[in-house]
Amino acid sequence: EKMSHAPTATITTALNCAMDNRADGESGLTFPGLFGLVFGAYEHRYGDLRSGTAAVVQKNKRNGLRNPLAQLGGNFTVDEIVNSKLISDPLRLLDCCPASDGAAAVVVVSEALSRQLAGPTIEVVASVQTRGSPRIAGHSDL
Repeated sequence: EKMSHAPTATITTALNCAMDNRADGESGLTFPGLFGLVFGAYEHRYGDLRSGTAAVVQKNKRNGLRNPLAQLGGNFTVDEIVNSKLISDPLRLLDCCPASDGAAAVVVVSEALSRQLAGPTIEVVASVQTRGSPRIAGHSDL
């Protein structure tokens, strides 16, 4: 996945392809809009999460300062996080992640070949794949 080089509009278009555009496209929602709705529904049910969420953001950004490979880091106060630019109510700029690049790979080989390879190998003892509905209306409870 290579997104950090692209303009914001291109990234938004690409990410929107992960949604069910035929079913939900007419709503005009992007992922930040959807996540803002979910966050708001969760807060409505369980109470104000702002200070707890800000504390997690604060910890994560601070940890980024200690990792030379981190995409970003920062030393923000809870007030700076809570009062950062509104993106999709109640989500703020510092709640959101930037566009990123990522990749992962696994090489699966037979047991016989693995004995010939130099270096450590692992044995896969389980594998599970799951996903939720890509449609907003496909969830009985956001």
